[in-house]
Amino acid sequence: MRHVKARLVRLVVAAVAATAAVLACAMPATAATDAPSAAVVAAGCSVGALTDRVDPRPANIYGSGWINCTFVLQGAGVFVDLYRNGHIVASGHQACGLGTGCGASTPEYTDGTPGNQQWKTRVIVRSQAYSGEAWSPVYYH
Repeated sequence: MRHVKARLVRLVVAAVAATAAVLACAMPATAATDAPSAAVVAAGCSVGALTDRVDPRPANIYGSGWINCTFVLQGAGVFVDLYRNGHIVASGHQACGLGTGCGASTPEYTDGTPGNQQWKTRVIVRSQAYSGEAWSPVYYH
């Protein structure tokens, strides 16, 4: 009887562990609100985005994005859009040469409207072999 009870406990523990593993794989990861978001583009690559103000001109805002890979990129392009309150206000693009990383930025945008504006940056990476997208957290300025 003791042997049967121990086996039953092991089966229950194994079932709970398997269920937890399946749920962990099925649930999307949630990034902290102060950390740039990153999306997996291809095995060995990640994409990220950032929105920030320009020092020493605190009224100027810009967006930037990047891709980093563990292998040499070929034929990729990085496209960056800066949004203010949901509308695109600046864009940038960079064609990637041979290397393991590439980035692009928008031109500086002067925030002439005082107040709590919502800024966000979207980066899209495209090539013949893969594509990916990432958003920065909301930046209030």
